[in-house]
Amino acid sequence: INIMVLDTEVYSNTVGQKSRSTRIGSVAEFASSGKLENKKDLFRIAMAIPNVYVASISMGANMMQTLKVLKEAKEHNGPSLIIAYCPCIEQGIVGGMGGQLEEQKMLERVGYNLLMRYNPETDELKVDSSEPDFDNYDEIFRKELRYKNLEVRNEEEYQSLYEENLNQAKTRYNYYKDLENKQD
Repeated sequence: INIMVLDTEVYSNTVGQKSRSTRIGSVAEFASSGKLENKKDLFRIAMAIPNVYVASISMGANMMQTLKVLKEAKEHNGPSLIIAYCPCIEQGIVGGMGGQLEEQKMLERVGYNLLMRYNPETDELKVDSSEPDFDNYDEIFRKELRYKNLEVRNEEEYQSLYEENLNQAKTRYNYYKDLENKQD
């Protein structure tokens, strides 16, 4: 069994409603002042299931990592789950969807999106993302309307939701890096 989840971080087929995949602070249908809960970590959930190969990819961020993951998932003797970050028009990328490849690279570079894979046969986790540039994390909030609109719609909460989004990204990266380093 091989499954690919196209993660747009909203319910794209229902006019961009918030979902469990929507990040904190993101403006979406039913979260017009910014979502207040953290995103569900599907990668972490899948890692806890025995014999499941799990990977997180973003084709625009790293095509070679994407190809490696697809090959490994196909060769895995058991179920595999690939979580593919997919930009969506509902995210409101400034400049339009024509800039989504650059957007994917930026999201990986600042630590918003992690590229990684876990092989249960070897019990090996590999974080393929390089060390994030968290100092430039606010680029996301300037280049996507789902965050940019937060400042307009919920000015009082904007800074705290931004900080919480950033802290969640740091916590998630450190969690997976610690797991990776414990293997050595």
